Order: sequence, then structure tokens, then C-alpha cells
Amino acid sequence: WTSHRTGIISPELKVMVSGNTLTVTYSPKTQKVIYDLCDFSGNIIKKGELEDLTSLINIAELKNGTYSLWVMDGADLLKFNFTVNR
Repeated sequence: WTSHRTGIISPELKVMVSGNTLTVTYSPKTQKVIYDLCDFSGNIIKKGELEDLTSLINIAELKNGTYSLWVMDGADLLKFNFTVNR
């Protein structure tokens, strides 16, 4: 994946920022759903798999700023932008 990718902002992908945790709620269409967490410049900060309907991602290491969560589910690429402001 590169910083030039284009994702769909989908109502199916629900994300909530609370303290040091990103709570991601998503009903997958395939068995393996992966994510990239990127900074404003498109650099990948963290990657992993969404394993449940609701997954928790630790974001304690993120500094204040704007980030994007990219979720790949089969051929679907979903995007959610969020801000960390502590």
C-alpha cells in the first residue's frame, strides 16, 4: 500500500477514539481483514488484523495529529480519518 491509495469512507466501518484506544466495529465480508494505521503523510505507523466484530487497537504511541485507518477486506479498501488530541 502507498500513500496514494484511495479508500471508500464507509458507514459500515465505525471507529471511536477514546484515550489510548481505537475501537473499531466492522462486520467483515471475508475471513481475513487487515488494517494499516497511517500518519498524515501516509507513513504506516501500525498494521494488524481485525479479528472480531469489535477490535481494540492501542494508540498510546501516537502523538497529537491526524491519522487514517485503512481496512482491507477482500477487494474492499475502507478508510477512516481521525484525530488524536490529548
